[in-house]
Amino acid sequence: MGLDLWPLGRPKRGCEAEWNKLMKTVYAGKEESEKARMRRDKISIAPWAAVGAPRVGYDKEADDWAIKNWRRKPGMSDAALIKYLRGHYAIEMLVGKCDGIPVYSHAEFGIVDETSFRGSFLEKCRNVLSKDVLLQAWMTVVQAWTTVMRPEAAVAYGENLLASAEKAAAAKRRKSPVKRSISSKLRSKASGADRLSLDEQIDIVRAAGRWYIFWGKLGHPIWAYC
Repeated sequence: MGLDLWPLGRPKRGCEAEWNKLMKTVYAGKEESEKARMRRDKISIAPWAAVGAPRVGYDKEADDWAIKNWRRKPGMSDAALIKYLRGHYAIEMLVGKCDGIPVYSHAEFGIVDETSFRGSFLEKCRNVLSKDVLLQAWMTVVQAWTTVMRPEAAVAYGENLLASAEKAAAAKRRKSPVKRSISSKLRSKASGADRLSLDEQIDIVRAAGRWYIFWGKLGHPIWAYC
């Protein structure tokens, strides 16, 4: 499951009927015209605008973050940088602090943003996910080539993932004391390691479950991006 799972936009208030009509094509896995896609984007609330992230040029904390972290051209002043980035939602500041902005993302490579979840992480959690749940995860990705997961389905799948994580955690407690060894920076480790500890697998599955539920409850469909 090497795809990036990514929330799509949800309808703006008053545009629900038109948005749902446009989404029928997407849910059916049919090719969407450029005109339809642009219209759907226009009447959608983007995920990165839905999490309450501070904005550069509007919030001091976002300005401070940008000045400290953004790569700029040589000689560019702080004021010029803030002007250049004005309106940018600093979702990077919410990584690990919001269920919808997970640690387990591929965003650092610049293809997707921080709202995404790296689907391949779930493949490494075979000690937590049953064959049925893992198969469901595979089917989610396979179906995503032709369909997009509806928000209500995302919530249901997230709850299934959380149940699997709690079942594994309970079984571990019965066998031995819980040892906390989870790093907050597992992106590279999880993507390259052949084996992860049970604690790490539980943490990944919990994060995925919360991520699915977060976006599903906000009304965002989930799309698998290669």
